Amino acid sequence: MKVRSLIKIIEGIDGGIHLTFFRPSLSLPYAARDKDHAIEVARRFCLETIEREGRHWVESWKGGGKSVNCPEGFVKLPIDMWCCKLTGEACSIQASINPEDESEFRRGCHADSDKQDKILKTIQTGKYDGFHHVPGRSLCVACEEKGGKKESFYYHFPWEFAELDVAIGQTYEEAIRLLSRSGVSRSHVMCPLCASCCYEVAMRFDPDLDGQLKVLEFDVYFRS
Repeated sequence: MKVRSLIKIIEGIDGGIHLTFFRPSLSLPYAARDKDHAIEVARRFCLETIEREGRHWVESWKGGGKSVNCPEGFVKLPIDMWCCKLTGEACSIQASINPEDESEFRRGCHADSDKQDKILKTIQTGKYDGFHHVPGRSLCVACEEKGGKKESFYYHFPWEFAELDVAIGQTYEEAIRLLSRSGVSRSHVMCPLCASCCYEVAMRFDPDLDGQLKVLEFDVYFRS
C-alpha cells in the first residue's frame, strides 16, 4: 500500500539544514551535504519508523488474541462499527473470528452454512489473514471537506498526519486567526491533516513553502 509523510526542510543562511518531522514530532539541525541529501536521510528515517511502528499498529487491528477480522466484514464510518457485506447489517460478532472456535462463529454469523464454510476455509488455509484497509485509520477533515472520492480514502494511518501551524511556521493561535480571516475552517488547525492536505493548505497561505515542505510517499507491506 502507499502511505505518505510530510517533512519540512529549512536551509539556513550559514548553509546548515534544519529538519522537521511531524510523526514522530521531531525538529533538529542536521549536518547534511545539501538539501537532496537531507531529503534522503529524512526518507530513510520515516520509512524505518513506519515499518517499525506500522506493522505493530496493523497487527493490533487485525483482531484480538487468536481472532482475525472476517473477510466479509466492513467498517461503517464514521462510527467504526463492523457490518456484514452480505446483509449490510451490524455484525453480531463484530467481524471477529477465532479459527479455533468454529461453533461460536457459526452461532453469531449471519451467513448461510455454505458461506460460513467458505469463510472459515479462507481463514484456515491462510488465504486471508484479517487485514482491512480502514480499521486503525483516522479522519482527515480536509479530505472530507474536499470530497470527490470514496469515503474510506478520507482516513489515514497515524504516521500520515501533520499539524498545519507547524507546517506554516506559526503559533497555534496565529494559525487560527489566519484561517478565520481566509474563510478556511478552523478545524484545519484544530485537527491534524493528512500529509497531502497539510501541504496543499499550507501552499494557500505561503506558496514560498513549496521549497521547504515535501510529501514523501512510500510503498509498504504490513501483512505477516
